[in-house]
Amino acid sequence: MKKVLIGGFLGLIGSIWAIVLMLHVQNNLVSSWYGSRFWASAGELGMTLPLIAALAAVVLGMVILGISFFSKD
Repeated sequence: MKKVLIGGFLGLIGSIWAIVLMLHVQNNLVSSWYGSRFWASAGELGMTLPLIAALAAVVLGMVILGISFFSKD
């Protein structure tokens, strides 16, 4: 039960965090870019590392939930 709470909390907080960061980047897009406009804007705003950390928290939460789902406790 403890793993489910930890995984759920990480997944929820990480997804809210990622959504907020993505909305911030989306509202402040750069006018000239090379490659992906979203990631160029995130780099200009200094949001690349926090966005990757938020997505890592979501993935970690889902992995913990998956492990607790398939474990035989």
